[in-house]
Amino acid sequence: MANAIDLLLNANVEDFERPSKIVEIPRLSKILGDKFELKLKALSINKINKLRMECVNQTTKEVDIPKLQMKMLTEGALDTENETYFFKNKNIQKAYKVPNAEELINKILVMGEVDFLYDEIDSLSDLSEDIEEIEEEVKN
Repeated sequence: MANAIDLLLNANVEDFERPSKIVEIPRLSKILGDKFELKLKALSINKINKLRMECVNQTTKEVDIPKLQMKMLTEGALDTENETYFFKNKNIQKAYKVPNAEELINKILVMGEVDFLYDEIDSLSDLSEDIEEIEEEVKN
């Protein structure tokens, strides 16, 4: 049996690509008359930790969940063809007359869709920590 170091040294680095999946937003597919899909990709540990820290309310020391959802959608939702950040796309932002990704999300998605996409990215990233545990860590 090989040890962990040998296993990693002999592994194909490309096998460690972050998990992803393609999801459809049925309401937008119906509105647009064609299948509306996004590629959702797991976020790295460093990215998730950074986003969490950006979403801590400095007064209460609690994680602002809606803010975290928006940030995770911004970082985890990609265009299915070229894998660029979908909600950061300046052409779409300009066409929908919004200044940033968060406003684009607010303009085209309803809350249930935000929750769905967040849950899918969360699942792909295998975030097993409960938000209460995160909040407790921030307080300490």
